[in-house]
Amino acid sequence: MVVAGNHVMFPSVNRDAKPRIPQNIGVLGARGMGSDLAYACAVAGYSVVLLDVSSEALDEGVERIRKILAIEKKNERLSEGLAIERLTRITMSQDLGSLADADLVIEAAVDSMATKKQIFKTLGALCKPGAVLAPCTSALDVNQIALATTRATDVVGLHFIGSTVDSRVVEVINGQHTAADTLLICQAFINSLSKTGVIVGNSFGFVGGRMRHCYHREILRLQQNGAPPERVDKALAGWGMASGHDSIIDLAELDQDTCAYSNSASACAAADAGQSGENWAHNNCTKHFTLDSDEIIRRCIYTLINEGAHLLEEGVALRAADIDKICVLGYGFPANRGGPMAYADETGLNAVYNDLCRFRDTYCSSYWKPAPLLEQLAQDGKKFADVLN
Repeated sequence: MVVAGNHVMFPSVNRDAKPRIPQNIGVLGARGMGSDLAYACAVAGYSVVLLDVSSEALDEGVERIRKILAIEKKNERLSEGLAIERLTRITMSQDLGSLADADLVIEAAVDSMATKKQIFKTLGALCKPGAVLAPCTSALDVNQIALATTRATDVVGLHFIGSTVDSRVVEVINGQHTAADTLLICQAFINSLSKTGVIVGNSFGFVGGRMRHCYHREILRLQQNGAPPERVDKALAGWGMASGHDSIIDLAELDQDTCAYSNSASACAAADAGQSGENWAHNNCTKHFTLDSDEIIRRCIYTLINEGAHLLEEGVALRAADIDKICVLGYGFPANRGGPMAYADETGLNAVYNDLCRFRDTYCSSYWKPAPLLEQLAQDGKKFADVLN
């Protein structure tokens, strides 16, 4: 077994321990995600308080839930009696005090740090001792949110990948102060919603966001190197990658992605100056090459593998299998290939390492530098499956 990463990311967890399952759930924020989450809890048999200070937002939430019920009844997936039962499990409220007895409070308001800090300062004082407080976020620092309370050990982040109703995997984000039992309670709760909860470290973008970004970034690089979008899409779809919005990123989304994930101020400046999207060159690597389908696939998949190695060595991911779960269940990586890390192990890390070195020499040296962990494993003849944080 190879030990890698930052052990502070993951507290000592007794995997055999049976976490207490919350009975009463509070969801703060009734629009969109909040109402979807309240409905998912009701489906799983929980009593739910759906809270919003806005009566208009509550009305929208109720209407959204009724539409979901109507669709399920129309598709004969739900009887009238069961629909009524699910609806009665959800209590609408504008009174923050109605969350005082909740065992788990999930915040699904806007993804704004200032707003979340204010909300959790209030929740920390209001909620009963031992209640788990969970902000939903795709990228924000859970540590900062937790420190807005006086009970940071009770705070754990959640990132639903995809729509809340249809998502199959949820990142359970371990903050610096999150207690081990808080993590296990939240993971067990997510699993009870018929979703897979994966514990990840608190790093910007977490596992899913960083893997998604590097994949999209490589699609852009391929276009800059002369591969038309339709050829890239066809090659990846033929290999088994999901098609649609996750195959070729649209330029508006790419501009946001660039600023969100780049550590370089110049990258954001380029986007602000209108030099992003298809006209923005990472590290000036715009030379055209003859790129066949095999080269397109390797570049897109191997950038995922290299980023996964960074996530493991940084301690953001606990194990390679967790990265694979997120990629397969959340982002359309073909299940028959096992996920990027399992695929790398099957291919052989030495072969992956050699191709990364070739990419480094051919395309762009800094971008394609193999992760130190990948290099170490390749030299030692080991696999990602041997790594545990």
